[in-house]
Amino acid sequence: MDNITHSLIGIAIAEEAVQYRRHRGENVSKVAQASMWLVSLAANNLPDLDFFYSPITKGPLGYLLHHRGHTHSLAAILPQVLAMLLPIYFYNRWKKLGLGRKDFGYLWLMAGFGIGVHIFLDGLNSYGIHPFWPFQNKWYYDDSVFIVEPWIWVTLIPVLVQLTPWKIPRFFFALIWCVALVLLWITGLVPKGMALLVTLWGVALYFGIARLKPLYRVFATSAALLFVLSTFVISSRLAKAYVLATFPADGWTHLDTIASPLPSNPLCWAVMEIQESDDRAQYRVVRALVAPFPQIYEARHCDFFKFTESTAPVQRFPYRSTPGIHFLGYFQGSAENLRELNARNCFVSEYLKFARAPFALENPKSLTLGDMRFDRRKGADFAELTAPLDPQICPKYTPNWDPPRSDLLSPGP
Repeated sequence: MDNITHSLIGIAIAEEAVQYRRHRGENVSKVAQASMWLVSLAANNLPDLDFFYSPITKGPLGYLLHHRGHTHSLAAILPQVLAMLLPIYFYNRWKKLGLGRKDFGYLWLMAGFGIGVHIFLDGLNSYGIHPFWPFQNKWYYDDSVFIVEPWIWVTLIPVLVQLTPWKIPRFFFALIWCVALVLLWITGLVPKGMALLVTLWGVALYFGIARLKPLYRVFATSAALLFVLSTFVISSRLAKAYVLATFPADGWTHLDTIASPLPSNPLCWAVMEIQESDDRAQYRVVRALVAPFPQIYEARHCDFFKFTESTAPVQRFPYRSTPGIHFLGYFQGSAENLRELNARNCFVSEYLKFARAPFALENPKSLTLGDMRFDRRKGADFAELTAPLDPQICPKYTPNWDPPRSDLLSPGP
């Protein structure tokens, strides 16, 4: 997820804890409240500091392999909590800020829970995380939420505007809320009907919780956020099921279905179906727009992310679209060649520890490696890599992730 989302959720978690303590009759000082806010805010962003050590592996490969890696694992929660809270503990003793044992109990809770929530939210999209490292090196993807989702912003900000005791943060929350709503209407990325629904949702939530007690406001907001996330998760499952149920079986074996919702629109999904030929000689990545509820909204109207250009050569898919699935084209590559490159070229083998929908294009003096999840224009993108045909020096300090396409790379008939 984007860091604005992580920050808003961190502050909302802290405010929920503050209101819970006050509801119990505890005295929460301004220093304690500010400390809970800052710790929760930092904890909900801390795992993304992996970009500091990503350059130990040179080039874009370092970011691709190290991001959402070690710091996004359950085993790394405690070390990150200690690194964040021990300095605060000693600073409090030195400056006598007045934070007591109970305050620190909540700070520990904010820190650990915040990092866990960050990992959970990042796992909801199609980039992936490694939650069980070092015991397991597998990537996990939920394919449910777009990396920047205005529904989350519009849901969280009303309660923060109402309960924030400081003017400057309240102003910025209101500004983010207004900017999110304006962008929904002017960018053209969201259908007008869905933009209206998000706007009405935000306004209704703001006035709907206004008369509730502070603790019940944050509880109601938490329930609303869970409803939003659940809607996307369920719709993702339905979109994938629709693909599996309707996709033509014509000598190709299903390997994976990658799904990503269009921004603010759980009725439309950008989907990639990855298949291998029955003889294992070829593989293809089919791009499509999927509408799991075609009786409400047809796939042909999901006109964002049509991938009109890409680095990988995309061909026209030879099947007729339906109201529920609109085919955009497909890339076909040699699975045998990909396995051969993986065996002899260390740049390819390292890149394939990241790529979920890989392609490798041979040039006269180099290879272009890419992942069709992020191949949305011609030319180099953040997930594309130029590699030597016969490398003399291999990338260093790379993590030992399991390749997402181990199924495609494994030898055998």
